[in-house]
Amino acid sequence: EGIFLGYSALMYPSNQFVGLDISSGMFESNISRYGKNVNFLKGDAQELAFKDSAFDRVIAMHMLYHVPNISNAIREMTRVLKPNGKCLVTANSIDSKPMKRELKKEVASLLNRDDYPDPSDRFNIEIGEGILKGFFRNIQLISYESTLTLNDPEPYVDYFDSLRQFWNPIPNDAEWQKALELVRTRIGMVIDRDGKFKEQNIFGMFVCSNPEKSSL
Repeated sequence: EGIFLGYSALMYPSNQFVGLDISSGMFESNISRYGKNVNFLKGDAQELAFKDSAFDRVIAMHMLYHVPNISNAIREMTRVLKPNGKCLVTANSIDSKPMKRELKKEVASLLNRDDYPDPSDRFNIEIGEGILKGFFRNIQLISYESTLTLNDPEPYVDYFDSLRQFWNPIPNDAEWQKALELVRTRIGMVIDRDGKFKEQNIFGMFVCSNPEKSSL
């Protein structure tokens, strides 16, 4: 939705910012909120429509695990990054949101699926450094932890509802309503038992610099 980009543009009004997404619907409603130093474009991270060494900073926020070819996307990021620039990549930990993983397993069983989707399995802070080392000489991981606390299951149900598109095939309406009711029931049971629901969120940011010339 370009929220981080918008904050950055407000903090640094003399700099120019470009936001990119495969779907224009992700940012269309927010364009008017930002100044003239922000430009939103529709595009593919695997084939960036920018010249070499075009940017001082390139940021990939919780998106690499959605890209079909992660290596191509990172290669493009290094291509458009200036030699002395930095690339910031954020990702979740494989241990983040343990209840979400349990609920996905239960929903998979409910829908008679053999497995359940979790994009973070493709790129996370545990394996991310190994992948990025093929493209950058210098990599630093900054880790963060937070705790989600709820006394009502509905915000979690809304969050789980946003994950529907990652199931393949996408569940039909009747199936998905059953899935959401399962989530509502499970979270509600925890709240009834403990007085509140808590879940640990673990993620991190890789600060990458000095791109490998051989990867370009």
